[in-house]
This record gives sequence, C-alpha cells and structure tokens, in this order.
Amino acid sequence: MNTPPFEPILDPVERLAEALRAGLGQAWEPTMGPNAPAAILTNAAAGRSVGADPDPETGRITLQAWIDGGDGRTPTAIYTADITRHRDLAHWLSCGDLTEPAVVMARTLRLLLAQLPSHLDSQDGGDR
Repeated sequence: MNTPPFEPILDPVERLAEALRAGLGQAWEPTMGPNAPAAILTNAAAGRSVGADPDPETGRITLQAWIDGGDGRTPTAIYTADITRHRDLAHWLSCGDLTEPAVVMARTLRLLLAQLPSHLDSQDGGDR
C-alpha cells in the first residue's frame, strides 16, 4: 500500500511567531490569539511590539514595529518569501525551513525598532 507522505498541520502564523521569537529572543512574547491573521510579538519591558503579516496574494510578509501606546508610527518593511517547492505562502510557513528567513526577518525587525523614538522622545512629544 502506497501511503502519501505525512504533512504536519501547523498554524502558519504561530510557526512564524515562534521563528521570529527565536531570532529576536525570549523577551518577545507572542500576543496574538489562535488563528490570528498576523504574528504579533511584544517585549513588555521595552514597551515595543513587532508584527509580521503574511499576504497570501503576493507571497510577501509585511514587517512592522511600534511603541505600545505610542504615537502610531510604524516603520514597515516587506519580506518576499521564496516559496519554491511549496503550494503557497501558508504551506511554506507551515512546513518550510524558516531558519534563514527568520534570521533575515529578525534583523529587519531590529532595524525597524531602531527607527522608533526613545521612550523619552515618545513621552514628551519628541521635543528633546
């Protein structure tokens, strides 16, 4: 009997969040609910959050950073996934090798976080 290969059924967004957390560090906690459309991680001590929003239409992931309770500034970057040998972006996120992409996305998120004002700047309206 020829059985088709087993494919793990993993939530693509949860797997993306875990891959990003591995790259950013354990201080970054996933804060999105089950079946969320985007991965959201928060560093409560830093008062910062990051998001990774997969777009199945384009095969790209929108990366953003923001200050929790901040002024609405959200530096943004786009990561284009190489989904070769996968049905679509969700399939790649579910069972593809995210090791290198997670490193690139974590590095990009750190650059976006660096574009945010310091806590002092964000609390005093940036007049410093």
